[in-house]
Amino acid sequence: KVNPIILPYKASPLAEASAWEDAPEERNRPIQYMFHGDLKRKCTPAQAAEGCKRDLILDLEDELHKDPKLNTSFNAFSYDKLLKRYEYNGPFKPDMFRDHQTFSHSKRMRSQFCLIPSGDTPTSRRLCDALASGCIPVVMAEFDTYAINLPFQRTIDWRRLLFFAGSLPCLKNHVNATADYLRSIAKLDVSSVRKAGREAFRRSLSYTRGDGLVDALMREVTARLDPTPAPRHPNTALQRVAEARPLDAV
Repeated sequence: KVNPIILPYKASPLAEASAWEDAPEERNRPIQYMFHGDLKRKCTPAQAAEGCKRDLILDLEDELHKDPKLNTSFNAFSYDKLLKRYEYNGPFKPDMFRDHQTFSHSKRMRSQFCLIPSGDTPTSRRLCDALASGCIPVVMAEFDTYAINLPFQRTIDWRRLLFFAGSLPCLKNHVNATADYLRSIAKLDVSSVRKAGREAFRRSLSYTRGDGLVDALMREVTARLDPTPAPRHPNTALQRVAEARPLDAV
């Protein structure tokens, strides 16, 4: 039986740098929900099924713009399509990539919540980018699959850092209910969640600053090697209970 230790994705350079700024979680965030990425993916059977259903996010955006309206930043963009332009058309020009990354980062730094759907793998770099930028992740993926693929499950209390909003296939038949749920959490005081996410990134998920990631890996290995029975840990129990979300008051 293989029981792997999951390592995090590396955050983008812009998000990584913002994690070490003075209290970016306290900046003005007029955008309630943000998602930038490919919303019309053409996936192969080998790729994650949920990552191929992102067009449903467009239906959610329409619903969020109804009364009461929420301020959103949803932007469709495909790196794969942009790369194809350069396959047979001369030297590679990175300006368009850089411009998009800068634009998305600026929106992320002004957003309260970032939607995190599945990618080609259950988790993606978006999770780390959001935490580093002070944008609270709202995961839209199958809970069981996503939870077991979170990094450092024994040493990071993920219940305190993110929300689950149902999988994309679930969204297909529950757009209104999902929008109502997102409106409800947008009304909460989530400053403590935002601060905890940034601190967790700096303490355990940064590849470029400090020794936090190495320390987190060693803590995870130590927990695995401890012969004494570990207490029941909510992150590995994978129970569909309220504890799977931050803010017990929710």
